[in-house]
Amino acid sequence: MAQYGATVTGLLPNGRAEIVIRPDRPDIPHASEIAGRVCHCATENSIVRTEALNLAGASPGDWVSVSRKRSSVVKNVMVLVGFPCAGSMAGGILGASMESGNLAIFVPAGALLGFLLGIWFYRRWSDENMPVIDSIIKTRDEVAAIFAARSGAEGKGPSGCQVGCDRCASML
Repeated sequence: MAQYGATVTGLLPNGRAEIVIRPDRPDIPHASEIAGRVCHCATENSIVRTEALNLAGASPGDWVSVSRKRSSVVKNVMVLVGFPCAGSMAGGILGASMESGNLAIFVPAGALLGFLLGIWFYRRWSDENMPVIDSIIKTRDEVAAIFAARSGAEGKGPSGCQVGCDRCASML
């Protein structure tokens, strides 16, 4: 099961939350050897914004652990690829068994029907495909305390300016 760290950015209805995942490294998880060849858009500042089921009861600003079941990937492939393949095979069998032998009509029609059924099942099972917030790693207050300590240690205030800077106030 793939597991990531994320920040909750908002709460949504039906027990869902909007999260932002900021990858540790700009590569494809578990396939870093091919990341340079296929993933040209990933940078140090890349983020992924998505929805997740909020089973842990996280609040905006919390640092959370997010996981996704491996079985959902297999299910998605089965539904979105397997159904059209099965439909085209069924259309081929049906077309070959008919006296007119219109394979050119029945195979694409079966594939189209399989594709439509695949989309219907995929949408029906979409809640199971969502990432799930497993646990809260750090609450919003703990995360804020970490950033406050870092900004104070570097001689910067909470706004990111040097301590004692009033340049932003003069711009108002």
